[in-house]
Amino acid sequence: MATTVTQNSVLGDQLILTEIFPWIQKKFSQSSLESLQQMVPEGVIQIDALVEVAMASCNKKLNRIIGAQDGMDFTDGSDAKKAILYYNNSKRSYTAGVNVKNKIGTLRVVVAVPHECRVLFFKIPYSEYESVTRNAYPLMTFRQSVNKSFGKNERYRVKTFKQLCS
Repeated sequence: MATTVTQNSVLGDQLILTEIFPWIQKKFSQSSLESLQQMVPEGVIQIDALVEVAMASCNKKLNRIIGAQDGMDFTDGSDAKKAILYYNNSKRSYTAGVNVKNKIGTLRVVVAVPHECRVLFFKIPYSEYESVTRNAYPLMTFRQSVNKSFGKNERYRVKTFKQLCS
């Protein structure tokens, strides 16, 4: 199994980890943020799973489904996603994508923007991406424009992690 670890992906994961740490700190009281951050460059921390844990901790009504479950991470049918923007030379913009294959509910997306050292949040209803799920490579794309907006996804941006989890 090969894990691709790039400077951009490490910085993105570290930004996300810093953002969600207050929500996972109680569950992992023996781990400091610094010790977890040191593991990120080695590719040994599954940030995606930590995002799910943090969401369930932030909103007690979000019950996490442990194990494989088609299309959802939580019993309300929603799914947690993590994305890291990277510079796409062919499109001359920063972009990221999340796989929406088999998804059936709201996407709760945490997007790291490493070149700006910030994290953004998008809560996207199923109706917005439903047609994409039927594609051979079902990908929902986040592309940052020159004015820092995210096109049609911008209307689903929420200000805080807590709002994302509500």
